[in-house]
Amino acid sequence: MTSGSLDGPRARELRTGAGLLLLLPVAIALDRWTYQALYLPLASGADSVRMFRIAGYFFVWVLIAAAVWRLDRRPCCRWLRGQVAAVGLLAGIGAAAGLGSGLKLLVRRLRPPVDGFELFVWRPWAERSFDAGGLSFPSGHATVAFTGALILGRLYSPLRPVVLLWATGCALTRILPRHHYFSDTWGSLILAWSVAFLIWRLYLWVSGQGPADVPQRPSGPEAGSQPSQITNR
Repeated sequence: MTSGSLDGPRARELRTGAGLLLLLPVAIALDRWTYQALYLPLASGADSVRMFRIAGYFFVWVLIAAAVWRLDRRPCCRWLRGQVAAVGLLAGIGAAAGLGSGLKLLVRRLRPPVDGFELFVWRPWAERSFDAGGLSFPSGHATVAFTGALILGRLYSPLRPVVLLWATGCALTRILPRHHYFSDTWGSLILAWSVAFLIWRLYLWVSGQGPADVPQRPSGPEAGSQPSQITNR
């Protein structure tokens, strides 16, 4: 294995994902402290709360994907870049949401109580075996929000800080009023990162090109004879 393969973008991304996974026990250890220290009853109907919480609502991302479909008209293989990006965005969010629901049924950790604290309480398998309601790991809202933000941020890097801030705000609306433990949202981040990584690699394979917001230079023998595609506007 060459040093280039160890330092390439894919290797760095894999190390980041592994780091997030290794920090999960730390997130679990912080559950008690965050439960006690960060409690803030939020008015669920307040606009300032809903502004962030809707980042975890799938159909908001449908509207965002529709905008991407319509606005990015650059060619990409047999389709337009916006079409490929929109399909990838929704496919990734849908896959992450489905996997998150499956994990809830497997882990079966109950949501935190409003008063008191019990770190590990699981629902018995015989009780509501296939009902994810009331289960907490991972957070469904945070999974949708982080997956959408990570995929969109990869496709259009100038949007990355804004959408990641939006997703983080969504996670806080789950932690502060004690709807979820801190580790629930951390688990959502791990799942979202994994799905976003796979969708991004699939996007690069389908498009045969790099990031959607980076113009590509010609490659091969003709590269030296063609002018650069990057122009100042």
